[in-house]
Amino acid sequence: MNSTSQRLTFVNKISILLKATSDDENATPGYMFREINDISFESSGYCESLAEFLIDRVRQKSCNIKFKALKVIKYLTENGSLTFQSAIRKYSDVIKECIKFGGPPHPMHGNTPYLSVRELSKELCEVLYNKDVTTKSPDGAASPEQPVPFKYGGLGPVQSKGTYQGFGNTPTNQTRGIEDIILDGIEKFGARITETAADRQAAVLAKLDLGSSTSNYKPPVVNYPLEQTSSQMKAGEHQHPTRTVKKHQPGKAGGGWGDEEDSDENDSTSNHPSMETDSLFDPSVRLQPEADWQEETDLVARFLRQGSTGIDRMYLSPSDLKNFLARCSSLSCDAVVEILLSKLVSLDAGVVLRALQLLESVIFNREELINIDTLAAMCKGTLVTCYNNCHTRLEESLNIRGSKNQLGNQSPWSSVKVKLAKVVLNLQKLSSHKDILPAERLTGFNSCVAPVIPQVN
Repeated sequence: MNSTSQRLTFVNKISILLKATSDDENATPGYMFREINDISFESSGYCESLAEFLIDRVRQKSCNIKFKALKVIKYLTENGSLTFQSAIRKYSDVIKECIKFGGPPHPMHGNTPYLSVRELSKELCEVLYNKDVTTKSPDGAASPEQPVPFKYGGLGPVQSKGTYQGFGNTPTNQTRGIEDIILDGIEKFGARITETAADRQAAVLAKLDLGSSTSNYKPPVVNYPLEQTSSQMKAGEHQHPTRTVKKHQPGKAGGGWGDEEDSDENDSTSNHPSMETDSLFDPSVRLQPEADWQEETDLVARFLRQGSTGIDRMYLSPSDLKNFLARCSSLSCDAVVEILLSKLVSLDAGVVLRALQLLESVIFNREELINIDTLAAMCKGTLVTCYNNCHTRLEESLNIRGSKNQLGNQSPWSSVKVKLAKVVLNLQKLSSHKDILPAERLTGFNSCVAPVIPQVN
């Protein structure tokens, strides 16, 4: 049966898949898992179609459909055929996106459905790349995948059924008598009895290839520095790390060159706590977006590069803001906010204005990508600095042109100041932080900001 006919006959299997991943809160019956598992053993074409259909259900926005589809995929990965496992690994990126799945709280269950989807997707990612997972045939017998031994008979590993004779290869099918086998066994047994620890160590060293290049080898010595005080850590906070010259370590995979780099990377990642999770509990912790958040940095840079409307194309259109929020929902919103805050100190008024637009869109997002009090605590200090810089730029421009009335409608920094005041007033209105900027600095802006602030019950 060719692939086209297999896809046509797979239509008959869709009904049970729709029942197993229905959009309701009822649990999937156990017999459906077994029936779907039997489908994966019928043919390889069914496995491909089954993987595509389940991944399409995972892409649905409904929390119930996502959870049930992930549950079925996990069961098939643990009990289904190897062909289905290979097919589902092609869509691992879709499963990884579910780790960040979220949305508005459920009226009854709150955030529990989203947390369940995240935990299940994490478990599924571990199962997908677990080498110890064994598959079961439809009759229930386990059939672990057995590795095929390789024989080296030329350039590169090849599966050779015969023996090769020539340079470096000797015949291995030499016949030995029963007497020779018994004598060898007695000699080995006697050698093990009389062998000491020093003899075993000497035998191991004799097997090593200690040539002239490694005869004077000394193990590398790592001097760990003492714990730094808080003042020393602040002084060396902005110093760039220095890379040490790696030393060759014989007897390790890869020639002994790549282990030190891997260990350094592991140490660096273990010393730095998780930015995304820690920022949810401690708003004062500032992220370092230039280190790890490459996707978030590219997203912000793409929208800040140039506007699409207004004078000199300084402003972002509503469609741009909508696309930004849609992309931001699948990334770390904390990191995106930190990157936007770092752009508020820019000398380009257009960049600062567009960054304030994006920050304002995050504030009024319906899905509440980030808690409003956490957002206000993160933005508080940077907004004050931005306000002072904006005021300084306006004063410098006034001193140069000498006409305050003429400059008021022409300087782009005046637009930045108005937008900044709106963002500050909105944060003070919606959050518990009521003193981001003194009231005398915001005099004259309340009338233009009040209509756009939604009523919070």
